[in-house]
Amino acid sequence: MARWAVAGIIGQIRDHLAGQIRRDLGKGPRAVATVIDSQSVKAAETVSKATRGYDAGKKINCETQS
Repeated sequence: MARWAVAGIIGQIRDHLAGQIRRDLGKGPRAVATVIDSQSVKAAETVSKATRGYDAGKKINCETQS
């Protein structure tokens, strides 16, 4: 089993089975979209404007991480 993993056979079997399941569900063999989400944290009034960011989607000032 370890030799199969090193040779990439385990990954090939996994990918083949995943593709077969997607086809059985009437989908394409591979996912074509990815969603990335993030979170904005409102900045307190005591946070200086120099260290704030702005989330245009939510129209809020937010803390920046450095």
